[in-house]
Amino acid sequence: MFFSIFSPKGGVGKTTISLALAEAFSHNYRTCIVEFDFSPGDFAVILNLNPSKTITGISEGKQVKDLIQTPKHKKFDVIIGGYPGEYEKITPNDFNRMIDELKKLYEVLILDIQPNFMEICLDAINSSDKVLLVVEDNLAVSARINGFLEWLTVNNLSNLSNFVFLKNKSLSRTPMYMDKIRYTLPVIYSVPFIKKLNGYQDKRLFHHTRKIVRLLTQ
Repeated sequence: MFFSIFSPKGGVGKTTISLALAEAFSHNYRTCIVEFDFSPGDFAVILNLNPSKTITGISEGKQVKDLIQTPKHKKFDVIIGGYPGEYEKITPNDFNRMIDELKKLYEVLILDIQPNFMEICLDAINSSDKVLLVVEDNLAVSARINGFLEWLTVNNLSNLSNFVFLKNKSLSRTPMYMDKIRYTLPVIYSVPFIKKLNGYQDKRLFHHTRKIVRLLTQ
């Protein structure tokens, strides 16, 4: 199973949700999460991993297995992102080779894509079982989502058939702005606003990501 996770707007909790899903999946499946973030990414700090062992190694001829790290006391594996500008070193062939090899090694592969979407990810999102668009029900996020989906469809880059919304920090069942998004996609789940959330390992969040895993695997 291959899932891409994206939001065109930062600050919606995408990284937290991505790691929480990796944690939830890893209880029953061999799981790897790839951080495709060069802003730079947060995984190395959050998971206390080697910051010099990054995804850019695939452009240097390194084997994919040599880029994989396992956080202490965790069941899931990780490939961490790089630094600004480094993604330009990675060719589409390198990236697709990495994804293909990881699919053979793991039962679940999660691709966490940075907010500034890069075209190198197009093949990956189109081959994903599901693309989870993490959204908040506010004007700024809805506007960004509209622009991103329009860019994909107008340029014939995706038919959106594997795209779903994952609503995060939900405060109300009645949408205020999400119903203004031009492209209607199914909402796979709504994660409520969790006061004083203690990162991706918060047990209250795990309660919800476990439910999301069930929905994605049924």
